[in-house]
Amino acid sequence: MPPILMLIFCTALVALLLHIERKGNPSASLALWIPTLYMLIIGSRPVGSWFGLQTSTVEAGSPMDMAVLMTLLVFALIVLFWRKNEWSLTLKNNFALIFLYAFVGISILWSDYTFLSFKRWIRLLLVIPMALVVLSERSPLAALESIVRRCAYVLVPFSIILAKYYPHLGVTYSRWSGFLSWNGVTLQKNALSQLCLLSIFFIIWTFARDKRNGFKPTSKTLADGLIWVIAVYMLFGGPGGYSATSTANFVVIILCLTLFYKMGNWATQTATLLTSGAVMAWVLLIFSESFVSTMTPLVGRDATFTDRIEVWAMALRDAAQHPILGSGFGGYFATDNDFTITYGNTGHNGLLDVYVELGVVGVIFVLVFLFSFFRKVHRVLNQSFDWGVLGIIFLIITLLANYTESLFIKSSTYMWNILIFLAVLFSAPHLYAKESGLSMKNASHPNQTCER
Repeated sequence: MPPILMLIFCTALVALLLHIERKGNPSASLALWIPTLYMLIIGSRPVGSWFGLQTSTVEAGSPMDMAVLMTLLVFALIVLFWRKNEWSLTLKNNFALIFLYAFVGISILWSDYTFLSFKRWIRLLLVIPMALVVLSERSPLAALESIVRRCAYVLVPFSIILAKYYPHLGVTYSRWSGFLSWNGVTLQKNALSQLCLLSIFFIIWTFARDKRNGFKPTSKTLADGLIWVIAVYMLFGGPGGYSATSTANFVVIILCLTLFYKMGNWATQTATLLTSGAVMAWVLLIFSESFVSTMTPLVGRDATFTDRIEVWAMALRDAAQHPILGSGFGGYFATDNDFTITYGNTGHNGLLDVYVELGVVGVIFVLVFLFSFFRKVHRVLNQSFDWGVLGIIFLIITLLANYTESLFIKSSTYMWNILIFLAVLFSAPHLYAKESGLSMKNASHPNQTCER
């Protein structure tokens, strides 16, 4: 079939899917499209790249990207001013996030590329007002669900169309091996894998939640099923689409969901156990060669994590020059130096990238933020079991993904932005009792609560 006909068909399909989504959440306001458009950009690629405009980095973007994002920011601020919500409690419950972002901003002072670092910091901050717009919705949790579903409905179908019918946009070739890889609407294979993984996770979680609360098939169920099939195919069946990190996280998602929904009465204990297991896996991967040699073949990788150990060694050597405060946010991985010329603009490890640019202090701030997120999820589990399950599993796969990918404090990564959305929404615990229609007093155990 001619590519243009497939593109028209895909556009019509996406329009139908968005119509189905709209019917499923009629309470969503028109303003919700502001954070939705923001996340559609984050989940795909910079706006300027669609028009062939050059960008210095994904985070810095082009003048067109800056114009689009600033326009969305202005609209978001207008909505927040108009709705006049009480934000003091939200800010109070997000001190860890505020301190982290404040330190990132202060680190600009010792960056060798001050203006570039400042632009990247402003770009990093944009997710906060977007999350607050979601929080100001009549039903914030349903609003976040709509955003993730809209992104899946738009980005997943267009990704397979670009990969199959517009290879100059949807296909890349490995810098090292020359092998063909699908990137779809994103700029590279790993970003597409993360998009597919999170879409799959969300759809499976939705199905598990609805099944527990009395499953009734609807048009939304069929729409979710279609997206799930396409996402699974791109994650596991597309040429060059295999990602060991996403594959491992897919298995973790299935196991964790099964465990939580089988052991609902022990939700908080299970959450602590699984999170501790994820942290332990981090420690073992770093310090235990026997553990590494056992685990890597299971996901089709060698003990060097596809030569990532060499990348980490060079990044650690450079980080040792500024161990306490780092080299400053936004400079090291965004400019030409020995590392980026040799290995590109990532250290392929979340905390390592933080250590290089923000030092030990920055690593501590990130860990404190993650721990505060874990505490929020613990509280949510007692008020809205299903959303608590989503939050804790999302935290686990974020930890595991950041062992071989750099996703922490990255404005351009889908996973980090969703984590911030969840952190902001989970800072308002009264929402869950309100939206579920039950309070903690009326719930004898997590399996008696439901999220609508």
